[in-house]
Amino acid sequence: MAVAYQRDRIYKLTVGDYKSGKGIEITDLQIRFDCNKSADNKKKSNSSAVEVYNLSQRSLQLLQSDFISCTLEVGYKDTGLVMLLKGNVTSLNTTKQGNDTITRIQIGEGYVDLNHVKLKMTIPPGKTQKEIVKELTKQMPGISEGAFAWANMDSPIPFGYPLHGSPADMMDELGEAWRLEWRVSNGKMEVSDENGLVSKNKNEAPVISAASGLIDIPFYTSGESTKTKKDTTRRVGLQFKALLNPDLVPGKLVRIESFSTAVVSKNVSGEVKPIQGWYRIHSAKYTGDFRGNDWYVECFCTIVLEDDFK
Repeated sequence: MAVAYQRDRIYKLTVGDYKSGKGIEITDLQIRFDCNKSADNKKKSNSSAVEVYNLSQRSLQLLQSDFISCTLEVGYKDTGLVMLLKGNVTSLNTTKQGNDTITRIQIGEGYVDLNHVKLKMTIPPGKTQKEIVKELTKQMPGISEGAFAWANMDSPIPFGYPLHGSPADMMDELGEAWRLEWRVSNGKMEVSDENGLVSKNKNEAPVISAASGLIDIPFYTSGESTKTKKDTTRRVGLQFKALLNPDLVPGKLVRIESFSTAVVSKNVSGEVKPIQGWYRIHSAKYTGDFRGNDWYVECFCTIVLEDDFK
């Protein structure tokens, strides 16, 4: 089998409807990006920005539309492009720095569907939690169903449920009431239990090692520090840095194989030894500089025990 090398970085930034002539597609200009994703949208910690250098005046004019659509795909020549970001432009600003014109594009994933759609409906009695989330997702034309996996998703709601307000507000409300995490990533709605996995399929999980982009040594953190030591759901935290990999997505499983000695924080007891195990990604920070050094992802995870796969 041929080896796919993580070199010769590539990207494609599409803003607006490029195929109809009402947008732009960029693949070779200098860009920089900074994208933060969390497994739980209730925390409001997701943010993404792309800086594009030296756009033409025609391209700048095409971007002058409110909440225009935007996608960013990244990858390598051998592995191809993978979607990293899909959303709407929430702000756009162009400045001059020396000989360069830099356009900063702020992007919200699913922003228009989550915040501009206004719901005014009531789900009839007897529908399950999952059916309520599916109906809510259906009201957002730009967002499709992703993975749904939580313990009580088939539990019926005997008195029905009113959906009044924006989808973002309603998902926050459901998340608080049912102790769920929800997120919109790459145009898909995903829902899980707090600290839960949307998929327990080990065969689908990326493996991160020195051979697949792991940089330096992963290190333990205090993990879920807001939980007490007596809380049986409290898990050890782990942070790692790797070459940019859009398959590393918050809420999903990753296999870490580091044969270097891990750095252990003062809050974690136990033997210092190499890290080999399964982890759940809680948040990820993706940074890129097409003609510079950055092309990385940094992830904060918590350990997944064998009992969690049952």
